[in-house]
Amino acid sequence: SKFLAQMSHEIRTPMNAILGYTEVLRSNYDETEENRQKYLSTIHSSGEHLLALINDILDLSKIEAGRMQLELKPCSTREILSRVTETLMVNATQKGIGLSYRTEGLIAETITTDAFRLKQSLLNLVGNAIKFTEKGSVELVARMVNRDDGKEMFAIDITDTGIGITDEQIKRIFDPFSQADSSTTRRFGGTGLGLSISRQIAQKMGGDIATQSTPGVGSTFTITIDPGCLTEVARIAIEPGQTESYSAPKSVEKQIRFHNLHVLVVDDGETNRYLAALVLKRAGVVVSMAANGEEALQMAAVTQFDAIFMDMQMPLMDGYTATRELRKLGSRVPVIALTANVMQDDEIRCRESGCDAFLAKPISAVRLLNSLADFVPHEEIEFALPDEPTTRPAEMLTVSETLPQDLEKLPNCKPSMSSNSELDALTPNLPMNDPDYRMIVEMFVDRLRKRVPEMRAAVDGSDYAAIGELGHWLKGAGGTAGFDAFTRPAGALQAAAKTKNAVEIESSMLEIESLVQRIRLESNQVTSENFPGFGLDLEAISVGNHAAK
Repeated sequence: SKFLAQMSHEIRTPMNAILGYTEVLRSNYDETEENRQKYLSTIHSSGEHLLALINDILDLSKIEAGRMQLELKPCSTREILSRVTETLMVNATQKGIGLSYRTEGLIAETITTDAFRLKQSLLNLVGNAIKFTEKGSVELVARMVNRDDGKEMFAIDITDTGIGITDEQIKRIFDPFSQADSSTTRRFGGTGLGLSISRQIAQKMGGDIATQSTPGVGSTFTITIDPGCLTEVARIAIEPGQTESYSAPKSVEKQIRFHNLHVLVVDDGETNRYLAALVLKRAGVVVSMAANGEEALQMAAVTQFDAIFMDMQMPLMDGYTATRELRKLGSRVPVIALTANVMQDDEIRCRESGCDAFLAKPISAVRLLNSLADFVPHEEIEFALPDEPTTRPAEMLTVSETLPQDLEKLPNCKPSMSSNSELDALTPNLPMNDPDYRMIVEMFVDRLRKRVPEMRAAVDGSDYAAIGELGHWLKGAGGTAGFDAFTRPAGALQAAAKTKNAVEIESSMLEIESLVQRIRLESNQVTSENFPGFGLDLEAISVGNHAAK
């Protein structure tokens, strides 16, 4: 009950901002461009907050189930310190506080640990320090310490000049969903999961996190980990004079470009293939496409590809089998898995099949290009972005602040709407004024015209295999085409097909059919003559003048 109450509050807070401001924007109410940008910034930061919450819950469940695996590799201590400070420098600069790092004495130049998990813990600790510091600074100090048994450990102190906490509060801040007191949550936001996860990660790395604090003066959190064997490892020092701190940078976007690169995209979803191909082509890549594993193997036998994006669930031959066959043939081409299944077991299965990387659907353009850049030569072109309007992070907004006070007074705009509302039309979140993206959306809608009657027939005929396959297709293709609303019911349909749960299947199918009725793309009406056989009132489906997002 405590878990559900806490999660309900934490999830609904950013969702309130996302849905509220989305409704304002969709109402076409006469807003200024500045207000629209503020609303979009709040929606974006609220979405990031929600994603961070979901990731924290998944991490916590993995740790408590004993399923979190560490990937121990040599890594640079300087790189870890600099990456963490660079990532959070904007947060510190916006609050007007300093952020720096240095060493105390000599430290190992490299340590053997899981760099990703160590950075995750440090980002939690340093992020908290910045959040609870109104003035002054946050400093990271790296040093080597000895345990009682003489074992040398790597330690980092994160010291702030923030609000501080009492000895009594220290006893509970590492418990899941706990913070110093309830007023802390109201004032600063957050779930209270970060410290619990960070400590458990540190303990899994052979160390721990300790705390010293004085209310009103500041706090020091010290994370220690086992650095592995340090024999013959060089020692370095970063003097206080070399401490890296930065002035507020202008927002810079990095555009990745490739040259003389040939990539194969393998996916049974036509929408997925074309969107991935569009993103890659605009980055300078020559793209070939295949609809299943058999086609991919045939093409790879006659063409030398520089990389392959491989969907994992496909008919005829799935991605797991195709990748294993490639490896048996001696191919070392980088294979990047694409899948809507995102649990740790799924990633492990992909890697055991021979995949080099793992991307969860729906795939963003940035993640698609960054994953490719990990394996092939590329260049990064930087260009400055216009200054964004300043908004507070979503977690710092109260419910009354996230929505305009006169929201209910706006024409055609209410906090809650029925599915029959004109405002509740389902529109894609892709830029419809771009002909290439528009083609992808229209391709999906055309395919949906054929697939929904197939789904209904499979449901009525209790064909669970077909229901599962069609649900899997819709879950991936709908999100790729910008219709994220299909992702959850399609996933539920697929899951219910596995357990042959007829009640859940029918419920999910009805929800999908309801969503189909609400599709709106542009101003031309799409009638039941264009979409025969749905068995629904399709006069509600239209193609509308959807502004680019």
